[in-house]
Amino acid sequence: MDGSLVGAVSSYTFTNVTQDHTISVTFTSVAPGLVHNINKGTYYNTIQSALDDADNDNTIEVSNGTYDESITFPFIKKIILRSINGASSTIIRGNDDSATVISDSPREGTTLEGFTLTHVSGNKGKEIYTNGNLIIKNCTISGNATDWGRGGGIENYYGKITITGSTISDNYADIHGGGIYNLDGVLTITGSTISGNSAGSDGGGILGISSTTTIGGNNNAEKNVICGNYKIDEVLSLDQQRRDASGSLYETYKNTNYISVYCD
Repeated sequence: MDGSLVGAVSSYTFTNVTQDHTISVTFTSVAPGLVHNINKGTYYNTIQSALDDADNDNTIEVSNGTYDESITFPFIKKIILRSINGASSTIIRGNDDSATVISDSPREGTTLEGFTLTHVSGNKGKEIYTNGNLIIKNCTISGNATDWGRGGGIENYYGKITITGSTISDNYADIHGGGIYNLDGVLTITGSTISGNSAGSDGGGILGISSTTTIGGNNNAEKNVICGNYKIDEVLSLDQQRRDASGSLYETYKNTNYISVYCD
């Protein structure tokens, strides 16, 4: 005011005005938060706070960055959670000894799109656990490990899960299903890569127990690349790429997927 700083004030009152005065104002933009519920027009600083506040059939967009948190989709709601610029720019790193993403009985259409899901090196925890409906699109699920657990990358427990255009690689389960463990769930995987996963007991790549599965398809866009998955302390083999309780399912899926012992 007249060349003198008066600070960040909400108002200023002139008194006894008898001459000209000069006012100079500087405005500073305050970031609204990196996570945006586009239906409500509300911004949040964490993904979980946005999920907790979401209503049914809301869409949440996440800006570029690394988010150190484990997240849980709300119970019996349909939520679309997507990144703005894709998996290479948007990373969620789960808490130690926790799954990075828990999908607890959400409604059909619940979607997770465009994220890299992982843990800090040395931390433990599977990547995704679901017992309901979940669509996974264009995600990278990598670098996760379980202690006394199943499904290093994904565990589908009586749920319905659809995976498209995603990469599930370099995950470890000390029991079953290094990449994916599917127990009595509906599992559909197309146009994805499942590679370099390992298990201590069985099913380095994908292990399904009494499950309904659609893995791959007849055209190139639907076929998955399944390769380089293995059981700890065993040589790489076709048997560990896709299995169920009865054994290897290589013959069942070899024509609808690109399955190989080694990855190019």
